[in-house]
Amino acid sequence: QFPTLWFCVKRHCDIEAFVPVPFWRLGATMQLEGVSVPCHLVGGELWDGAAAQAKADVLRAGLQQGTVHAVRKWRSSMARPLPLNTVSMLRMASDELRIGPGQAMHLAEQLYLEGVLSYPRTETD
Repeated sequence: QFPTLWFCVKRHCDIEAFVPVPFWRLGATMQLEGVSVPCHLVGGELWDGAAAQAKADVLRAGLQQGTVHAVRKWRSSMARPLPLNTVSMLRMASDELRIGPGQAMHLAEQLYLEGVLSYPRTETD
């Protein structure tokens, strides 16, 4: 049980020590032949608020034309996820959804009662 306790304590300490850093994303919606097309800044996020505001002001100043740098078209498919045992489900709920184990178990129980999930798998590998 000690490694599990260490994992829980380390995760708790990481969460407590987290300091959010503000960032900005610039985007616009263009009308092309009657179709709304979302556009975004090529560089990704901006970490300086003044620089983000300056670029936003330039965009608001009357951008009437733009240049299409690339068009990507692709098909994708995703395989079904593998079933999770209880421990894996709780870890994924914490990592991906940022919810605690009590809430995750409650939600899993509700989904089971609605017939969405099968009975949870046990850890008898």
